[in-house]
Amino acid sequence: EVDRSVHVWAVHAPLTGERAMSDSGNKVDPEDVPVAETATTGNLAVDLMNAKKANGDMEYAALTILESLDGFRVEQKLELIEVVTCNCWEIPNEYTVFDRDGKVKLFHAREKTGCCNRQCCGEHRPFTINVFDHTGKDDKKVMTITRGLHCPCPYLLPLPCCGNHIKVHYMVDDAGNEIDATSSDTVMSRVVMPLCGGCCVPRLDIRDRANTTMAKIAGPICCVTDCCGADFDVTDTKGESIGEIKKIGAKNLREVTKEFISDADNYAVSFPESLSPQIKMAMLAALLQIDFLFFEDSRSPREGRCCDLWLCGCPCACMPAFCCLCCYTSKQEREKAKKNKQGGAPDVEVMER
Repeated sequence: EVDRSVHVWAVHAPLTGERAMSDSGNKVDPEDVPVAETATTGNLAVDLMNAKKANGDMEYAALTILESLDGFRVEQKLELIEVVTCNCWEIPNEYTVFDRDGKVKLFHAREKTGCCNRQCCGEHRPFTINVFDHTGKDDKKVMTITRGLHCPCPYLLPLPCCGNHIKVHYMVDDAGNEIDATSSDTVMSRVVMPLCGGCCVPRLDIRDRANTTMAKIAGPICCVTDCCGADFDVTDTKGESIGEIKKIGAKNLREVTKEFISDADNYAVSFPESLSPQIKMAMLAALLQIDFLFFEDSRSPREGRCCDLWLCGCPCACMPAFCCLCCYTSKQEREKAKKNKQGGAPDVEVMER
């Protein structure tokens, strides 16, 4: 049995070193591989894309480009029908994955769910999201992300049928052909919510196909929805930071309006260039889980919900009347701020900081 979680990416790696093979299976001398010279632009993704176009090698180009990137940007498509119906009619979600600077389109993700599930189950619905390589003439499916029906009850979180477990399927075989259907053999990684969801801090675990934890994701205690955004830190098993998933908040009036009238959101994902592509794609799956948990459907400021408090796997509405709890400052802190504002030398603690 092929360890697909490790081996499949080597198939699409650049033709260099020991991995360079000819169609007959013989090793190819790297010096014999033609490489077209292209002008550099200062953007790694753009330079890699130009080089592949010059060489005529656009087969699953996004996968090889992803190996060299240190982040990507995800933009959700704004659906006009949802805007007109005030989100009363849910349309399948679509996402476009760009490089970190938003200059190169890498992947296009489309949700595939039944109409009844979307209208009746909302953000708790089961989903299948197909991810396509968007760099060639035709979109080719490279990955499928699946989740079962999500149950918001924290006491049922350990059950696998409750939809808090996402499976990431790699849909390209070792010969570079598209795989028709998902199976246990196509599972590349998993995104799993631990028992009780991390209590007051939303947590997700990234695991390999053998269910061994590779990375952990932790969000803020108060997940500010839509307008303000939120940061989710990604760490390895030793607790060292290896990346971040950031929900981008509104920066101007146009973006604020968009957040009020729709559930279309933008995200930025950062990680070291040397990070395994397996974890990079799992972070994309975790991003989609975060989008459905916190930023989908009825979670909107227009309904009086400024943020969601995470309690044992369930996002609970935090009304504007309780914002003083998050913004509260002690009497001592207020006196220090007033003293510094009036002038004079700052306190010793302030100078030491």
